[in-house]
Amino acid sequence: MTAAEADRLIVEFARLVGAQRVLVVGSQALHAYYVDPSIDTVVESREIDVIPLPYEAFDKWYFYAHEQLGADSEFDERHGVYVDMLRERTAKLPRGWENRVLERRLELESGSPVTAVYPDIHDLLVSKLLANRPQDEAFLRGVRSLITIDRKTLEERLGSVELPKEKERLRTWATSAIARIFSRSGAP
Repeated sequence: MTAAEADRLIVEFARLVGAQRVLVVGSQALHAYYVDPSIDTVVESREIDVIPLPYEAFDKWYFYAHEQLGADSEFDERHGVYVDMLRERTAKLPRGWENRVLERRLELESGSPVTAVYPDIHDLLVSKLLANRPQDEAFLRGVRSLITIDRKTLEERLGSVELPKEKERLRTWATSAIARIFSRSGAP
């Protein structure tokens, strides 16, 4: 997915549910830091993961948003891309992430503004790694080839994520993924 497609999906979603602020998580959030990166997990992705802010005001739209803009919707069939509205707690972001965001102003067709909110790059990577999928490890590898990532910051932010005891295995896998990626490049 390109940055232009991602922006269009953010605007479509905001218009549908009436959101003025939309948090973008997942691989498409990288477009805020590096437009149209040649990372497979970004290019080949057909969806953008979003959370309307404040979430509590939009929970009632969850199923409707999926029906209208989600996977296998008419919108998806027509455009080949779709919006995945996530619940507030789905993205596992580090403590204090709200204070480190990047915001971009987009406009609806009516001219009304919508603010796209993106986690700090380290926060985004932590959230992706806590999904514990090989593609998220590949995402970190790809991002590191484009943007300077501080390993210590990444590890500290990973440590700050509140996880229930039964989910600690997610952090263990993420920690191992960081070690694998950083040791391959010879970087500390």
